[in-house]
Amino acid sequence: MTPEQWIELERIIGSIESANDYGAIRFEPKVYARIEGGSFEWEVARAKRANKCSRATARMICATSWGRFQIMGFNLYGFIGLTDPIADYLHNVKVQSTAFETFVKHNHIEFSPDELRDKITREKFAKIYNGSLAYAVKIETELSK
Repeated sequence: MTPEQWIELERIIGSIESANDYGAIRFEPKVYARIEGGSFEWEVARAKRANKCSRATARMICATSWGRFQIMGFNLYGFIGLTDPIADYLHNVKVQSTAFETFVKHNHIEFSPDELRDKITREKFAKIYNGSLAYAVKIETELSK
């Protein structure tokens, strides 16, 4: 994608996820329950080291979506490779944009805004990025702005 297409994709997803608020956070209780049951142990350990916190706090960090693009903590401390405290992430626009790009590329959903006009492509992006096909409708709405 061109730099302009990345900027537009960031605007679209940032608008849907957080009204483009880089400081947005949202705790996900269902994810916390999965982590409490033993999922994402490596990511929790990494979050614990980076944040110099208890395991319980690291679980909360991993079970929360963070920043403009609402990326889950277990993804940030997992394949995205964040090693800094989560507070630093929230205060760094460039790091959030890089994390978003890494997430999109890692999941093979690197679609330009023009490509997202196609219903099948939009639904694929929605399902992978958010887990819900209803998210595709939100993308469609943002594309028309």
